Amino acid sequence: MALPADGQNANDLTKVTEIPAGKELIFFDPTTNEGGIITLENLTKQILNGLTKQTFALDAGQQTILQALNTLNSDCSKTKVFTMQTEYGYLYFKKNVNVVGVYGAFENLPLDKTQIEITKDFKDFNPNYSYAVVDVKSGVGPFNTVGSLWLYPNGQTVQLYKPANLSRAYIVGNYVIQA
Repeated sequence: MALPADGQNANDLTKVTEIPAGKELIFFDPTTNEGGIITLENLTKQILNGLTKQTFALDAGQQTILQALNTLNSDCSKTKVFTMQTEYGYLYFKKNVNVVGVYGAFENLPLDKTQIEITKDFKDFNPNYSYAVVDVKSGVGPFNTVGSLWLYPNGQTVQLYKPANLSRAYIVGNYVIQA
């Protein structure tokens, strides 16, 4: 980049897409051809100050970028974890805002049943609609989906549906809790 020649119109300068740090910028009003010089660092501060003070219309209402980030960070730190012990194994629940992840392993499932009802308290993780369904995977590779685990809104009833010949299974899935 070369300096403009005396009397050169600022509109004729080469346009660039990136300014190296430590450089000074010439700014001008194209209508009056008046202007000045500002460092890249001072211009960056001016832009960031403007962005951090500006409010935006978001789902959570009018917020600055910093307020929105703080809200998001606060919501993400509200993770709850719960372990449900059953006669067949453990189910682990992890809730973050309004999504619940469920995973676990069951062994010694009865071979004469295709439907098993488990009654255990899992309130705070129960769906607030008709039911949530997560996958039941076979206990051996390639771990195909072979059944389903239904979680009911009463926060106490879990229904396992599986093939009769399945004695070992992995449970995995996520569901949304409506706001």
